[in-house]
Amino acid sequence: MDDTVGHKASMRFSHDLVTRVRDLILERGGAKPPRRGNPIAVVEPPGCTPELRAILHRVAPMAEAIFLMVSADGLCDEREHRALRGAIRTLTNDSLDDTTIDSMLASFGDALGREGLEGRIAYVASQIAADRADSEVTVELAAAAILADGEASDRERAALELLAEEVGVDPDAAVAILD
Repeated sequence: MDDTVGHKASMRFSHDLVTRVRDLILERGGAKPPRRGNPIAVVEPPGCTPELRAILHRVAPMAEAIFLMVSADGLCDEREHRALRGAIRTLTNDSLDDTTIDSMLASFGDALGREGLEGRIAYVASQIAADRADSEVTVELAAAAILADGEASDRERAALELLAEEVGVDPDAAVAILD
């Protein structure tokens, strides 16, 4: 028989925790401007199967986020570009050919030129944030791609911190990866 029947369960409430939760729900309860940004251009190769289409649509926001991180300082050298392609191949288990990857990268560059870095980060993060594992993998791959050239610029650090915040990953931990 349950000993707690007729007795009130004892719970320990933390004033600090309740205060943080209060602040969070007040912040999240405010009006949010609608997300701006153009959808991620998913380039489907000729004869694209339903399985490949699903992979492309899931991976495109993650790939664009990584692209944005290595493009944050305006310099995407050959090593960062190679790391970016490798990240896309890793995310898709080598399902994409070079033409499709090149088309994706071109569309990411076009969107970056039209909407700017912060706008695109906000948009791709909104597509990734619902899945914790995708968020974490994206941040980790982005950090690895940033480090492909041997250094992380202040602009790349700031972009990674913003991405981490937007997808719900600890921004301090994300930036610490770069050290």
